[in-house]
Amino acid sequence: MGWSKRGGYAGRPIGSTKDRYWLSEGHMERRFNHAMDVCRSTLDRVGQCPKCHKETSICIEAGVTTKLGARSWWKCSECRHENTREISPERMAEYYAEDLTSMEDARSSEATA
Repeated sequence: MGWSKRGGYAGRPIGSTKDRYWLSEGHMERRFNHAMDVCRSTLDRVGQCPKCHKETSICIEAGVTTKLGARSWWKCSECRHENTREISPERMAEYYAEDLTSMEDARSSEATA
């Protein structure tokens, strides 16, 4: 592994977790767009209410946090309970990495087909 000259802390190996997920140039915008896609897919989704335990809780709003996590606001149509759910930035980075590898695999299989 080489050593980072730009896009990360000096002396940190290129390809380390910090470089890959948090510090590389251009990745922040792509991670933000990925988080926005996750938020858009969450809107109007139905989930379980933590209070009455019925599948009547609907996502009414979702957004990206400042550290590129995600937060969604839910409201139960049965008991009117409101709650928030969060995806941590670390977990969102894992989702992003999984999506990247699946896209790379799909592209490589297209190239060899």
